[in-house]
Amino acid sequence: MSRENLGWLYYKEMYAKGNNSGHIKKSFANLLKANAKDESLNLSQSFTLTTTYPGLIIGSGYTHGISSDEDSKMGFYFDFTSGLPTLPGSSIKGVLRALFGYDAKADNKEQKHQFIRELLKKEQLNVTKLAEEIFEGSREGKPLSIYKRDKFYEARIVITSGGILQEDYITPHKEALKNPVPLKIIKVSGGTTFEFAFELHDSDIDGVSVSADEKLLLFFELLQYSGVGAKTNVGYGQFEAKESAKLKAEKKLKADAIKAEQEREKSEREKQLKEAKLKEALQSAGTPAQKIALAIENIKENKEIHELISSFELSSDDKEELCIIIEKKIGPKPAPKNKAAIQWARKIYGLLGK
Repeated sequence: MSRENLGWLYYKEMYAKGNNSGHIKKSFANLLKANAKDESLNLSQSFTLTTTYPGLIIGSGYTHGISSDEDSKMGFYFDFTSGLPTLPGSSIKGVLRALFGYDAKADNKEQKHQFIRELLKKEQLNVTKLAEEIFEGSREGKPLSIYKRDKFYEARIVITSGGILQEDYITPHKEALKNPVPLKIIKVSGGTTFEFAFELHDSDIDGVSVSADEKLLLFFELLQYSGVGAKTNVGYGQFEAKESAKLKAEKKLKADAIKAEQEREKSEREKQLKEAKLKEALQSAGTPAQKIALAIENIKENKEIHELISSFELSSDDKEELCIIIEKKIGPKPAPKNKAAIQWARKIYGLLGK
């Protein structure tokens, strides 16, 4: 955290003595001396990106600047609490939303969708539906639980390479035959590292899965492709990743995929083993009740137990024997209630004549 609130210095202290060029110059110099970083959010779904030359401009739409030549002529965004430059989560979300082409009047929508599919390596993905989940927090027009919605946090400065702010000049050409008047501005220096943090969830779009880690890596690539902030068309707001950060993200994604496949294979082997043991046990079992008792050992749903019992022809003796087995499995016959599990339990006892 910075000891001096840079936002307060830029918007308040700089004008404490009115249009006093000496005081404004001193305040501006103090602003450029600041070398501070913010605290990490310590979220597992995060990555770092570093600004490249010429730097980053944020909050240019805010009002700032008076007639003094020493003053900056353009607004800048500082976090209210820390006083440091941050990238609001809403701004990051807006940049990504535009890259998804998720607007009715979005340009080159299909090209953007194809770009997303190529980055994710999922040719059958419905990008519009994925964007609806990510940016609207809804699925098929219905809102998701707040605990299932993707969240975008502010990007914070976590590593610096010197002063975090520098002065710069822009030269707007208002008239074609007149020399432009340079305007003094401030920017985040090149070589400043921001931490981008999210809380993402797995999505299933018409049978095409997009994991939280895949979303994270997608955002990682898109933000480097587009840049953030003002004047990205002339080079500002561009980021680069240290190779180690990219490799780390890709390595984690691959490791998770390998682990998921191993778990799937293990689960399939266990399922086949159980089925083989059950088949062998059923062949050696005597009465239908004994066969059912073996078959329901690993069944948890009352509905499935009901379907299994329904497939057998049971004698009175079988039903009596099976009642004892069923009571141990699901408990005694319950009183009527408007719950599916209880309704199926009563149907099971109904099959047994109880």
